[in-house]
Amino acid sequence: MVSEKHNTVEISDAEKKELIMKVYPRLKKKAKIIRFFKLTNAVLLLLFMTSCATTSDNLEYKEKLQEQLVSMQIKQGLTQGEIPSDFEKDMPESDITLASVIRFSKEPTVKQIATDVEDLDYDGGILVLLKKDRLETNHIDCPYISIAEDNYLSVRLEDGLAVVTGSETAYLLDVVKCGIIYETSSKGKGFSLSDKYMLEFTPYGFELFDSRHTRKLQSGNFLGAVRIGDISGNSVMFANENGKVALMNTVTVKFSAIYPESIDIKEAYFEDNNVYILNAENELMRLAANFVSGKLELAEKIQAKEGCFFLKRNGRLFCDKYVYGLDIAYRSPVDGQQGLVRDVLIFLIDEGVVNFVDVERTYKKAVLFRSSSKKLCLNEGLAYFTDLDGSVKYISAKGAEKKAAEMPANCDHRFDFEKGALKTPDGSEIYRFAEIVNQSEKAIMLKRVIDEDVYYYFEPLVD
Repeated sequence: MVSEKHNTVEISDAEKKELIMKVYPRLKKKAKIIRFFKLTNAVLLLLFMTSCATTSDNLEYKEKLQEQLVSMQIKQGLTQGEIPSDFEKDMPESDITLASVIRFSKEPTVKQIATDVEDLDYDGGILVLLKKDRLETNHIDCPYISIAEDNYLSVRLEDGLAVVTGSETAYLLDVVKCGIIYETSSKGKGFSLSDKYMLEFTPYGFELFDSRHTRKLQSGNFLGAVRIGDISGNSVMFANENGKVALMNTVTVKFSAIYPESIDIKEAYFEDNNVYILNAENELMRLAANFVSGKLELAEKIQAKEGCFFLKRNGRLFCDKYVYGLDIAYRSPVDGQQGLVRDVLIFLIDEGVVNFVDVERTYKKAVLFRSSSKKLCLNEGLAYFTDLDGSVKYISAKGAEKKAAEMPANCDHRFDFEKGALKTPDGSEIYRFAEIVNQSEKAIMLKRVIDEDVYYYFEPLVD
């Protein structure tokens, strides 16, 4: 089957600069952002270096490293590329293959992994998919947890627990033990979950529980109606209907940092004492907590586009099939209305279909059902041919290859490449078109590289 290329590559520095200027005209880079798209062997090296460490100082680091390795395993399982050199080792025998051209081209990976999905989340190696009547997981002992059919809005996963919010009911689920811990009405309520706490709030009050909802730890009332609540670490973020944003300490139950101005908020994301806000003017704002002054301070403010949304678990935006960061812009091969970025994993949901996306390109194989290019047209001392990628080229008498606008209307003489080369009548090689890499009793295999693409074609052996 012929596979089409995804027109998806990392854009050039010039294009990136132009996009950032257009999409983020007020961008001021204030911190080095780690590129989450690149995986290296450094992670494995670090694991080896820390394998003998036993101090408590290294425990959190080792746990984070293990989480990254789990992510790498998931990524590698979904993005298995094909290696051209492996293809060369086994000479095909099929007459159909021997009459075709095999192309290996570097493309991003897109794997469809599920359909009919409302939302998803990922944490610590566990992936959960929320559907209309169940939560599906990749946990070995819990393929799914059944819940009542509802119009589900979101799922939040933390440390093996998941909060599922529907229009009628909310659940706290244990993915590891594969069961329902807690069930409550979701009408007029919001929910959030961290590794320590579970938050329930209404427009006028909140209750804070331990993460398994066994003990109520704190509760309180609001002076203004709250629209958004989120929890991270030992702080809760609240945003009210007047656009006021504040952090509350979970221990003292006092507000520890407040943004002095009002914001017309479309979306908000809270993590590590940073509040990321997409406002009604499509501005992306990062508010950083200063607990000494008791203020949320504007750290960054950049202009985004219409139709952007936050990718879950990340302060990056998804806009018009681009993943935008403060120093990157990647074109995605698929669209989405919601998505997730966590530990180098990217998932996008497009009309219920979940696609795993890896923008780091790997080789993909395609079978092109067309004869290999061997015919040359000699015209005014130049040998013209149609290359394996469809482009027209010519070879000079000195063996230089160049592109041509079109094939000549007439040929002074027609001849073939012989075993991947253009030779003089006495057998001297003028130009090597392709390298011989394998051979059977029926044919030889030839390899040609055009830009980043690797092509293989076959010439039958004549007795």
